[in-house]
Amino acid sequence: MGGAVPVARWILAATCSIAVLLTAVPAPAASASGPIVLGWSPGVAAGLPLDMPITVYFNRPMDQASLQTSWRLRPAASGVFSVSSTSITFRPRHPLKTGASYLLSLNNTAHSTTGSALVPFAARFTTGDALRVVHYSPFQGT
Repeated sequence: MGGAVPVARWILAATCSIAVLLTAVPAPAASASGPIVLGWSPGVAAGLPLDMPITVYFNRPMDQASLQTSWRLRPAASGVFSVSSTSITFRPRHPLKTGASYLLSLNNTAHSTTGSALVPFAARFTTGDALRVVHYSPFQGT
């Protein structure tokens, strides 16, 4: 081969990189009897805006109080919740830390309105950098 990397290796590496980004929302077990998380918004694993609301969606109507007590964000951040029957939204009171790695989780103390425990959910994400001026107009001296 003389030092050349086979094309198949490049395809495999690209596939692995993409798969890592797509693992932020684990697929629930097919036999799960409790409510499950359908997805979360913004649904990206890297570069989240520091003040972006985070919404988690469920397949069944959920008990609002149990969702709020089950919610964990590490490192911790204070914020305000908005809850509907099938979603919960967290709005940070202050911007999240720049370039930080966060773990969002909901455990099985959250339950549906019929009392079925939530299948636990976790997602990791990182925040982006703070905004900075990269260009302004008019240029200095003009």
